This record gives sequence, structure tokens and C-alpha cells, in this order.
Amino acid sequence: MHIHTSPTRLGWCLLATTLLVAGVQGLPSSASAAPGAPQNLTSTDTDQSTIPVLSWSRPSGATSFEVQVDDDPSFESPEWTSTTVNARAVPTKFLRPGTQSWRVRAEDSKGNPGAWASADFTVSATEAPVPMSPVDGAQLQQPQDPPLLSWSAVPGATSYLVWIDTEAGFTSATPFTTKATSLVVPTNQVADTYYWQVQATRGTGVVTDWSATSSYTVLPISVPTVTAPANGQDVEDVVLHWDPVPGAKWYELQVDDDSDFQTPVTGVAPQKVFGTTYSPKVTIPNDQFFW
Repeated sequence: MHIHTSPTRLGWCLLATTLLVAGVQGLPSSASAAPGAPQNLTSTDTDQSTIPVLSWSRPSGATSFEVQVDDDPSFESPEWTSTTVNARAVPTKFLRPGTQSWRVRAEDSKGNPGAWASADFTVSATEAPVPMSPVDGAQLQQPQDPPLLSWSAVPGATSYLVWIDTEAGFTSATPFTTKATSLVVPTNQVADTYYWQVQATRGTGVVTDWSATSSYTVLPISVPTVTAPANGQDVEDVVLHWDPVPGAKWYELQVDDDSDFQTPVTGVAPQKVFGTTYSPKVTIPNDQFFW
């Protein structure tokens, strides 16, 4: 028996085989799955529990991570976000005291994100500054004892807010801001008792509690000592003299024919004398005078 192969039929078979192979190679491949959610979320608190170290286990296929921290578990406006290739992150800002929520998700090399994994941690309130000087209740003699306030440093503080008031309730306090841990009160303070407290700022919106209230008393400058004329002395030419007082800017002089100084003689003495000697420019009638 002789078998004859038809060229036409052979060509059709070869073509069919080629199309079949092409169809197998053209089938779409299945899409790669996104990384799973990170596991074992932990937070290691450091620096008085205000800057935690966040860590987690790396799921298969993860090449980077997105991290968010918020004081609202809805994460509508995260306080801090970061992207890292490591399985740990440290916030670069101080966080508000209280419960903070945080979450992390993995991404693969193509940027496909996985599911979020979340946890909480608690930020402890940073200890307030401690007033150091002057000691509570100190009496400051002027001008040698200026009101120089100082307090303990707070780690990470960027500035300090000082309140000073003549009332312990600070209802009308005068505020002062400084980056140092001391403050020389820049305004003149009349003789009185003053109360003060200080608060540290560690970042945007992150402050400590107020310190304990401390007080000091500003004493008046010394009373001038009259040196001439002597008490009760009869004089023809009136020349009044007194010893200088440290810190005095000027002196107020009064002359009266009555020791209660209810109606000082006008035109005899100016209201301000910038020296320690004064002689009236007008004639004073014969009488007994007090000054």
C-alpha cells in the first residue's frame, strides 16, 4: 500500500499547530498579590515617653512601609507620617500627651499597598520646669538684687513662657518668652510681692504643665539720709543736702511749714531733683519749715 501525503493537508496541519502554540503563549498571567499586613506591632518609649520607637514584622514581598501616627483613631489628619524601607520608625516631632494611634502598611516593589495594621501607645506628660531662683518668698533689695528668675531645663524644649503677676491667681499676668532657662525681668517693678510660673514648649502645640508657683518681694530702694542743714538749725541761706541712694534716678523734694506736708509750699522746690543738693531760687519768708 502506498500512502500519499497531500501538501495541502500538511500545510493546514502545521498552521493549526502554530496557532495553538501562539494561543497558549498569549494567555494573561495572574496578577501578583499585594503584601500582607505587618504583624507584631510594638512601641518602645524613650525620652520621657514622648518619642516612641515603632516597630513591626516584615511581611513577604514588602519592600517599603507607610507609617501614620494620630491622636484620632480615624486618622483623618495624622500628626506624623513617614515612608521607610525599614521595619521600624521614630517620629521626628514631639507628640501630644495622651493616647496616640498608629498604623503601618506594606508596599511591594511595584507600589501595590497592602492592608493597614494598627495599634495604640500612650504618651506621658513631660514634667514641668522647676523654679530654682529666687527661692520662694525671697526679698530682693533694689538695685543690687534684680529679679533674675531661673528654672530647670526641660529636655527638647524650644522655648519657655513665663507669667508674672501681683496676684497668685494670674488673672492679669504679664507674659515673657525666652529660649533660655533664666529671665531678667525687663520691666521696672515697683515695690510689691510678685508671683511667677513657667511652662516649656517642646514643639508645635506640645507644652508641659505649668510649674509650681513661686514668689518674691521687690523691696523699695533705700530712704534718703538728710545731711544738711541740721534738724532745727537756723539758716540764712537755704542749701538742702542729702546722701545719694544707690539706684535712684531722681529725687522728689517737698518743703512745707507743716510737718504733715498736706500743702507743700509751691515754687520753692521742683518735683524732680537729679542731684543731691538743692537751693531754692526764690526767697523763703522767715518761718519754720519742714523738708
